[in-house]
Amino acid sequence: ITLLIVASPRAGDMTNRAFLAGFWLIALIVIIALFVTGARERWGSKIALAAIVVVLAYWGALAILHARAVDRGSQEANRIVAPNGETVGRLAVMPTLANPLRWDCVFETDQATYRFPLALNSPTPGRVIRYPKPTGALAAAMEEISGQKPSYVFLGFARFPVARLVDPSCATQTLVQLADLRYTEPGSSRGTFAVELPVDCRGEPFTRADTEGR
Repeated sequence: ITLLIVASPRAGDMTNRAFLAGFWLIALIVIIALFVTGARERWGSKIALAAIVVVLAYWGALAILHARAVDRGSQEANRIVAPNGETVGRLAVMPTLANPLRWDCVFETDQATYRFPLALNSPTPGRVIRYPKPTGALAAAMEEISGQKPSYVFLGFARFPVARLVDPSCATQTLVQLADLRYTEPGSSRGTFAVELPVDCRGEPFTRADTEGR
């Protein structure tokens, strides 16, 4: 756990990471020192009660930060889609490893699915990823794979599924890449969060708009 907190690339910028890593290491040293000096024998069950208080305070702080992140994420989502005339539907805000100030926001509109990183201590969000809803050749490919077991199992799991075709100049067969945008993008291997399925080409050239969106 200490290695993940200290070295994780998803823990935010270097300033935040240094503060959080320092706080974690100091707390770890204090716990080890208390153990070595026999705090258990001296304080007994009071340690357990103190731990419960700390956990409850931690949960409360996370609940407050999550509420702030949802509010900020909703505001940013509406600002992002306003120029396109889209309406924000479902929205999810998820924590990132080792940084309670950094969150991932994923939301869906009537035309596309979006994702962007959100830092509560920064006035602007990070890079916005956009995947349009399937149309044209991609929609046809999605229809073709809809009966395959891996497809409907994955789509039953994914809350924010997105897709793209691998080869726009497909001659005989290509791949449909599916992903849950909460965790990864199409083409990234992330276990049950992404899947690739073969699909026959229909003899029609695919445009970039047919195959993917960002």
